[in-house]
Amino acid sequence: MAMIIIVMSVTSCDKPTAAPQKDETVNAAEVGERNKAIVNQYIQASLVGDVATMEMFMAPNFKDHGPVKGDTTRRAAYLERTRKNWENVYGSMKYDRITALSHTEAEGPLKGDWVLEWGSLGVTYKNGRPPVSIKIHVVYKVIDGKITYASSYYNEADALKQQGYTFVPVEDKVKERVIN
Repeated sequence: MAMIIIVMSVTSCDKPTAAPQKDETVNAAEVGERNKAIVNQYIQASLVGDVATMEMFMAPNFKDHGPVKGDTTRRAAYLERTRKNWENVYGSMKYDRITALSHTEAEGPLKGDWVLEWGSLGVTYKNGRPPVSIKIHVVYKVIDGKITYASSYYNEADALKQQGYTFVPVEDKVKERVIN
């Protein structure tokens, strides 16, 4: 009987102890909520032109990609453009959030923590231009509490139409050729 107890003791000592399992869902949800709060503070600062607060939430390698091809801006240029626009162009902004979602991409080229914002943005102007109201979607990547990437999607033509612009197609200088 003593031999069995010793063997059982030795056998039980050899088994690896399972590490406590952390709940990845809870952790991801906490990270998502923190990231949504960071993005919200950044948005609130941008709505009043508080460039200093915006800068606090931006990573040194921050990059903004606007809705137009080639409309990509790095941190310093983005902040300077924002400051100048608030000094000379914008009168006010109002953002009505439709929803905000967080998502963690586990692998691949988009790996990381993301916040997706959908809402309506109203803008008034200092220079007498008519105000605009557009639907907007912005995707933010957040790393270690800082926004590293923002990409905005909205219908720029809609904003221009609201201000009275019309769109006229350029005449096609190349005649269509029919190939037989």
